[in-house]
Order: sequence, then structure tokens, then C-alpha cells
Amino acid sequence: MANFYRDNRDLIFAFDNMPWDKIVPIIERDFKEAKEFEEAPTSVAGALETYQMVLELVGQIAAETVAPDAEEADEIGCVCNDGVVDYAPVTARHLKAFYKNGLMGLTLPRRYGGQNLPTVLSAAAMEIVARADAGLLTLFALQGCAETINFFASDELKAKYLPRAIKGKTMAMALTEPNAGSDLGSARTKAEPSGEEGVWEITGQKCFITNGCGDILLVLARSEPDSRDARGLSLFIVEKGEGVEVARIENKLGIHSSPTCVMNFDKAKGYLVGKRKFGLSRYVMQLMFGARLAISAQALGIMVAAYDASRKYADERKQFGHSLSEFQPIREILITMQSVIEASRCLIYEAAAIVDYKIGWEKKQAEAESAENDDQKAEARQMVRKFDSIGDCITPLCKFFVCEWVQKICYQAIQVHGGYGYMREYGVERMYRDARITSIYEGTSQIQAGHAVPKIMKGALDGYFEKLQATCPDGALKESLEPGYRKFREAVENLGAPHAADSPRLCDGPLAERASDLLCAYYLVRQTAGAERKKSVAAKFISDAMLRINTNHNRIMSGERAAIDGFGEICAPD
Repeated sequence: MANFYRDNRDLIFAFDNMPWDKIVPIIERDFKEAKEFEEAPTSVAGALETYQMVLELVGQIAAETVAPDAEEADEIGCVCNDGVVDYAPVTARHLKAFYKNGLMGLTLPRRYGGQNLPTVLSAAAMEIVARADAGLLTLFALQGCAETINFFASDELKAKYLPRAIKGKTMAMALTEPNAGSDLGSARTKAEPSGEEGVWEITGQKCFITNGCGDILLVLARSEPDSRDARGLSLFIVEKGEGVEVARIENKLGIHSSPTCVMNFDKAKGYLVGKRKFGLSRYVMQLMFGARLAISAQALGIMVAAYDASRKYADERKQFGHSLSEFQPIREILITMQSVIEASRCLIYEAAAIVDYKIGWEKKQAEAESAENDDQKAEARQMVRKFDSIGDCITPLCKFFVCEWVQKICYQAIQVHGGYGYMREYGVERMYRDARITSIYEGTSQIQAGHAVPKIMKGALDGYFEKLQATCPDGALKESLEPGYRKFREAVENLGAPHAADSPRLCDGPLAERASDLLCAYYLVRQTAGAERKKSVAAKFISDAMLRINTNHNRIMSGERAAIDGFGEICAPD
């Protein structure tokens, strides 16, 4: 039987080489979960057996049920009639297959019916689903909204909504507004007390809402009437129904199996998540943190699908008496694709592991506070801050790198297919269309770079790079990265110098790309300890990355500032 987990050699390698001996105990609270729940593992080996079963089940559904229908889901798309949105019939069937098999709420606590699985495993599942249908992945990944409820909502709201999400109720996060896209702090949707205890009335308009027709919505709204910025925003749970209208769904380029909605709220009932005024500054930022990881996994899944289609076509298509895969230019495209895919997987799973460590230490901190153990509480607080700082830098770099590269890989997939790639029959044009959104939604690539670079400038990755280098086997590959790392440090110092004070954002992109390239290169070198084949993968990626690193270094060190000094003349209106 086809299986998108079992047929992916590098995904299995990544699974086998994850530091489960560190991740599992911290997720399972040193296996205290087993004392409360019969299904909880009592050892790392027991947990891994469950993890393998989950990925194999996701892989089977993705390969046998979802992938064969992906073209039909794209062709039919979603329809909206009188405010009622219907998925394509095959998409509805795909969603049902996942929740019927207990694959919603993977990371949620067992007490609500979840599986308490690590973020790393969730990322792997998302990659597999996106490989089958990137549009469906958006619906599958929105279970991340339930994680936000679990982290921040009251026990009453958790008990009400988390079991429903796990049983297949769909979700959405309603954040963006016509005049508040990247600038969510200027959102105008209002939240006013209804007069009924604990109930608010939500009024306003939202746009670009993925799966806005969902059963359970997280809505960002202004609870402080005199406020004008992020400090006046709170987060609310709103159910589909009275006061909630889908005005229309967007006619968009890709991910057709996922509805993108324009929504109107007219005194819809809302329930406050956590505290007032923390909606954007804390809760949505945490939600976006997870969403960016999910989109990175989505982009990776699309890459894998594009590579698979390209490799198959190149092997089968014959020209001049030879398979396309025998021609060196085509081989160069394919080997670059595969090396970037494996580098991207390293980056995503490292970012996911950092999230798991942070969540685990937050649990330890809560336990220490309950036990009034000051020493353990101080240690846990320090570790939470550590992983929060690293993750807050690596996660946007992850989305920046992977979601930029998926554009290039899908472009090359069409190139390998030639004229056939431009036609719908071969599917790579759908992947090309689906990929385009990944570098836009949940923060454009420019926003990701703009978020990560100031943290790099403040030294967020200094100690991390040193520890990462120490985990890499000594040898020529590791040594080949030393010039790149030195130049990276030089660039950081140059951008922090007084002469760059009036142009701090000009080199966000080049520096973010350099940091991402270096991280991926070191991750691949670290993997060479586990497989001889990885030496070839690392060598190819490093060879290409060093060319990019040198180009970006020259750009940063040049001091070129035409975007500041020459914009008025070069881009003057006609």
C-alpha cells in the first residue's frame, strides 16, 4: 500500500535521529502522564512506537485517500451560497478520514481526548498531508487554534471546546481586517460586554480568513474602547451561528480546497480567552508562532511533491534517446531540490523541537509553582526564557527560508516538465500555485526577516551557533563552514555600526538568508554522523550555500543604499 511516511527515506532518517531521549520525557512530564492515563507511554521506546503508528496512519491516508483526489479538490474548490460554505465533496471526505482516525488534536492534552504528541511529530504529520494536498493542510493545521485555547483559556472554555475540536469541529483564526493586515495592532473589530456574565458582543469585518466558515473561531477584537493600538486588543472564542456571516469566499490563485473568507460579525457572542488586552501581544503571537511552523511544514510537503513528480517525469521522459535524468542540467536541478528539501526538514524539525522544550519547561515551571519549590521554579523560568528567545529567532528564519525556497523548487519542477509542466495534467502547475501563498500569509518573508534580524543583531543566536558547531563531527565539511560563519559575524558587526544607523532594514533579507543557510548547513553536517549518504547531501548544500553567503556578504558590506537615496528619482511617477 502507498504510504507517504514509509516511502520518504529522509523523513524516516529524521525521525530516527531526533533527540527523543530529551523530548519524550519533557513532553510526558517524566512519564507522570502514565499514572493518570492508561494510554500514556511509560518509556521513550513506548512513546516512539505510538509516534510511528501515527505517522504511518497519516502517511497511508495521505497517499491512498487524499493524493489521488487532489486534482479534483483543486478543480471543484469551495462554494459559498447565501453565507453557507461547502467544501468540495472529496475535501469533506478527506477531513472526515482524519478525525475518524483520531488524528485531530494531536498535541492536545489527554484529559480532553487529545494524544499529547510533541510538536515535532505534528510538523511531520503536516508535511505528509501537505505533500498530498496543500490546501487540505490548511484545514488540518488549524487545529493549532485549539492549542491556543489550551494554553490560555479558562478551564471551563477548555472543557467546552477542546473535545469538540478533537472530534472534528473545524476551526479558524479571524485576525486580518481590510485596513489591518500585517499591522494587526490597528484592528477595529469591536468587543463590548453584552450584559450577560462572561459574554461579549463582537462587531466588525474580517478578511482573508482561512476556513472562516469553521465551527469554532478565534477572533481578535478591540475590548478597550478608547484604545488605538495593540494594547486594546483581546482574543475571543466565537461559534459559527447567529451574528456570524461569511459574506463571500475569495477567488484565488491556489489552495482551492481551502476557503478564504470575508466575514461580518454583528453582535456575535464571544468568550474572552485569558486576560483582556493580551490578545495580540501574547495570545496571537503564540498562535502565529505555531502557524509559521505549520506553513513551513506545508511548504516542505509541496517541495517533496514537486520533487517526486519531477524525478518521476525525468526518469520516464526520453529525448534524444535518453531519459531526461541522464542530462547533467536536469541532474543539477534534481540534486539541488533534494539537498534543499533535506536542509529544510532539518530547520523545521529543529524549530519544532525548540517549541517542545519550551512547552515542557513551562509544564515544569507550573509544577514548581504549585509545589512552591523556588529552586526548580527559577531553573524552569530560565529554561523557558532560553528556548523562547532561540525559538523566537529560528521560527521566522524557518518560514523565511523554506517558503522562499518552495517558490524556486516549484518553478524548477515546471522547468523539468517543459511544456507539459505548464499544463494541468501533470499537477506541478497546481503545486506552483499552491506554493505562492506560503511566503505571504501569516507574515510575508519580509516580515519574517524583519522579526528575526533585530534578534540576531542582539545576539540571540550567538551561544546557539557555538553549541551547534560543537555537535558537528570534525572534518572537512565542518571546516568549510568556518569562513562563512566569520563573514556572518562581520556582517552583523557591520550592520550594527554607526554608519548603518539610518538604514537598519535594508539588509534584513540578505542577513536572514545567510543565517538560515548557515543553520541548515550545520544541521546537515551534524547529520553526517548518522549516515554516510548525508556527507554528499551536506557537501552539495554547502557548496551552493557558500555562493549565496558570499553574495549576501558583499551586498551587506557594500553599504549600497539606493532604496534610500535613489528611490525618489528611480521610481518617480511618469
